[in-house]
Amino acid sequence: MKPRLSLPLVFALAQGAFAQGDSFSDVLPLFVGKAWTYDFYYSNVSTMPHGYSIDTGMVSYTVVSKAPTADSTRWQLFRRRTFTRSIYGIPYTLSEQDSGAYELVEMATGRHEVYAPSPDAFGVFPFQKADIDSLRFFRYSATDSSGEATIQIKYPTGEMEPRSCTFWLRSEFGPLKVIEEFALMSGSTTARYYLRDDTVLSAGTGDSRTVISSYVDLEPNYPNPFNSGTVIRFSITRSSFVTLKVYNLLGQEVATLASGLMKPGTHEESWNPLQQPSGVYLCRLNAGDMVRSRKIVLLK
Repeated sequence: MKPRLSLPLVFALAQGAFAQGDSFSDVLPLFVGKAWTYDFYYSNVSTMPHGYSIDTGMVSYTVVSKAPTADSTRWQLFRRRTFTRSIYGIPYTLSEQDSGAYELVEMATGRHEVYAPSPDAFGVFPFQKADIDSLRFFRYSATDSSGEATIQIKYPTGEMEPRSCTFWLRSEFGPLKVIEEFALMSGSTTARYYLRDDTVLSAGTGDSRTVISSYVDLEPNYPNPFNSGTVIRFSITRSSFVTLKVYNLLGQEVATLASGLMKPGTHEESWNPLQQPSGVYLCRLNAGDMVRSRKIVLLK
């Protein structure tokens, strides 16, 4: 793990506006050979009858070249997707590769703003060039003690509702999870990406080193509150022995929804508590040595 950067030492000459002691981590490491692979879910739902499509699959991004300029570095990425699409609830298999240059520009001063000249809307890197900090994405950002950060950007769309992008990032890895949402009266679009692995490709040899990010995510159940049944979605990035259990507020186990070895990816389980009274329950996910929990509310 590289040390965090102290802004007064690194950025004072360029920006000069940061307080002594501020520290920022590299939450989007960029170098030639860097690659990310994500499980993804993309839905486009219309209010028209049967007007929806859903894509699920994997997408990979690889940094293939860099071009320094006087005030920035231009990074070229290659993207490849493989997915299954459902239209009107009817699935069919479609394999596709997205090739060609996808560009990110990294500014050389301050906290190194990163943006795409042609933003990849509803992709992992949808960063736009902006004039105000609240709409900018910075390579060097404040993180917690574990090196993680959560950043939300609401991009204007010209409509009443902005496009909301939330990034969960870890120092030296980059985006662990990305969720993008855009809703109108006529429908909505949602994209979710979960990091599967983080790879460094060795230039000239074709060798690679893959570092599996130890990341576990337990999403809010839907619906919540609920009165008959609810769906619980979770993601893991390593093959792990997983248990998903529900407890009441007395700490008593009331349901085991999953127990066994699971592969990396996103999983769903349902809970239909016919015999349980109304109240607040705790859903607890154990995956290897990592634990996540959320409160869920049953109303009858």
